[in-house]
Amino acid sequence: MLSPCPETTQCEHEERQGLCCRYQIVAIILLRCELNRDQSFSIMNLNRQNIPALRHLDTSGDIDLCHFPDLMVIGPQRTATTWLFENLRRHPQLHFARDKEIYFFNLLNQTNHRRFRSSKLAWYLEFFADPLPRSNTLRAEATSSYAAMAPELIRNITLLNPGLKAILLVRDPVERAWSQFKCMHRDNRVESATAADFDRYYRDGYERRCNHFSAIIDAWEYCLKPGNLFVGAFHRVASEPQCLIDEISDFLGIERGLPNPGLLWDRVGDSAKIDAPSHFINAIAKQFENERQLLRERCLIPCF
Repeated sequence: MLSPCPETTQCEHEERQGLCCRYQIVAIILLRCELNRDQSFSIMNLNRQNIPALRHLDTSGDIDLCHFPDLMVIGPQRTATTWLFENLRRHPQLHFARDKEIYFFNLLNQTNHRRFRSSKLAWYLEFFADPLPRSNTLRAEATSSYAAMAPELIRNITLLNPGLKAILLVRDPVERAWSQFKCMHRDNRVESATAADFDRYYRDGYERRCNHFSAIIDAWEYCLKPGNLFVGAFHRVASEPQCLIDEISDFLGIERGLPNPGLLWDRVGDSAKIDAPSHFINAIAKQFENERQLLRERCLIPCF
């Protein structure tokens, strides 16, 4: 931090500190873009297109982008994000944030949300401040609400780390919707859900975005460096978890193998086994008919 000049007021000093910090952030971004020339966003349009995307971020305080994560498990909810977190965080070459579900980038433009805690980039980086145990270790975090973020918020992330990688598992929208509905009503018996409860879910914009996997893939692939989004099939968590984790390890460039491979077969975070009512299945199936067909064609959900 800068020391105040005796001839400046406290306000002037704080203003200069803020300007200095912002200039440092921009300088680091320019350097990262220089080192990543194949990025979608060039240095020429950086000021015009990318810097405004940081308007949601508070860049005051000490910022060290060396602590910014290299990997994000982006969700959405009910797609084995907890299973991924519990398994991957045990890998010696991955260093996950202390908390799962930081809810940072997805709430930068929703400061009134009940889960919002801060818009300070320095606050966020504190989750990754622990020293890395070895030099070839990747910093990582898992927040399942990142998947359905607006593109401008995804660009915030890729601007700060153009080389970031992300993991997305795709689940049949009907299955995911019912699993999420059960999770949302676990404090009250889901069997007691009313017609109004179901109708509210059908109309929920966020939930619709979470079930629209093709749009999620398009948004993240547009912002990430080519090849930096891993898209896997959720059903493989049950059928071939070892192969799935091995493919993720190859994608990340880390060694295959986990200290506790037995955890691969644990269905962490699995919801109660309650069959969905036919009206729910029919409503979601109709809503996402085209989406499901597209996902089947890409072999991301079963064809039966």
